[in-house]
Amino acid sequence: MKVLFSCPGLSYQADAPFSNPLRARSMQSAGMDVTLFGFPVEWPMKGSRLSGLRYRSLQGMSSFPFLKWKKRLGKLWLFILEPLLVKLFSFKLAREGKFDVLFCSHTESWILLVLIVLRIVDIKRVRVVARISNVFYSRNAMHGRPWSSRVRGFRILPRYITVVFDTRFMPRAMKMVWNSNIKIIQEGYLWRKSDPDRQRNAREKLGIALDQHVLLLFGVASHAKGSQLLFETLWGFPTLCDVYSALEIPNIFRCRRHGCAEKWSR
Repeated sequence: MKVLFSCPGLSYQADAPFSNPLRARSMQSAGMDVTLFGFPVEWPMKGSRLSGLRYRSLQGMSSFPFLKWKKRLGKLWLFILEPLLVKLFSFKLAREGKFDVLFCSHTESWILLVLIVLRIVDIKRVRVVARISNVFYSRNAMHGRPWSSRVRGFRILPRYITVVFDTRFMPRAMKMVWNSNIKIIQEGYLWRKSDPDRQRNAREKLGIALDQHVLLLFGVASHAKGSQLLFETLWGFPTLCDVYSALEIPNIFRCRRHGCAEKWSR
């Protein structure tokens, strides 16, 4: 089975360069022929993360001056036009390359729906599978912008294509109507033996004591992702550990900076 793995979030989703190759390799281990497709000419993370995987670049396929417009349009390009173009050309490449499945990672539901509902893309020629990795169920996520359009889009998508969730909790939390296009496929887990030397070096750079218990948050510690549950739980106990976030912190929590990390403590 030939699978085109569409990666529209390589330029703005921090986990995409890490998580997409892992999922692609899991497909390979099941006997599938996988090709990754995204915007950048080169994979964002250097090293051997793409070892054994094929990657096609939208920017490398065309002579159009993408970078010129990327600089002019800024966030409009990053969060709307680039994902839109990657999705649009994913359908074109899947059709021309005779792929059996088009797998969409980091799905922006409203962008995908525009392409499908307006019949800009033909979903009859290739089976489309969209993976939804987050739950937008809090009050702010359901009624605020831009989350409301995402939630409504996620509810409509299963009418047209297959939608994959990690757990049954996710579609229920978003009050989706269950149908045969909703699939539950639990995420795999890659076990790596801990390296004491790397841990020691990392702690020294961040100023963390070797015997201190630590919780690491990879991503944005936002209310929409439920991070407040972690902080509220820790707030009710004696100081058991420090919490570090690799990216962004909410303003309501006091913090101290340690290099590139953000630290919370009681």
